[in-house]
Amino acid sequence: MHDTSELDELFRAYARGEDQSFSRLYDALSPKIWGYLLKRVGNSELTEEVYQEVWTKLHKTRASFDPRYPALPWVFTLTRSVLMDHFRKRGRTLETPVQPEALEQWAGASPESTGEQVQESSWAELSHGLPPEDVKLLEDRYLNDWSFERLAQELKLSEAGVRKRLSRLLQKIRRTPV
Repeated sequence: MHDTSELDELFRAYARGEDQSFSRLYDALSPKIWGYLLKRVGNSELTEEVYQEVWTKLHKTRASFDPRYPALPWVFTLTRSVLMDHFRKRGRTLETPVQPEALEQWAGASPESTGEQVQESSWAELSHGLPPEDVKLLEDRYLNDWSFERLAQELKLSEAGVRKRLSRLLQKIRRTPV
């Protein structure tokens, strides 16, 4: 297992163009990136597709890495960006059908933790039948990772009001038959 400082040094070397550091960096980051993507995609075939896109973009943009900062947050920001681009290109839906347990897990979580549990593959079915403003609220919070503060500013509500609205919306989703 590589510690953070070793990963940072490996990535700095790779960003400088020292290609011999790539295989060690790849070995260190692959399980982390794969796990992150698989958790969010839920399908190994699509995970592989996005995984390849991540490594391609990482290679193409490595020179833009600022060595004054840690590598791992940069890598996962890039990974998340590639993943979101992938979902946007596909209209935020995947071929994977929604599983009832995914809905229960997603709708049963607290508003603060739901973003980690929502699978974009089931997004279309989870949001089906909701008014556009509710879908936008859910997308902004859980797919775009907007903070409650940003949502409150956008909706001209208090943060507590946004939390309450999300809570009621999740309750509504829980009561909707799959």
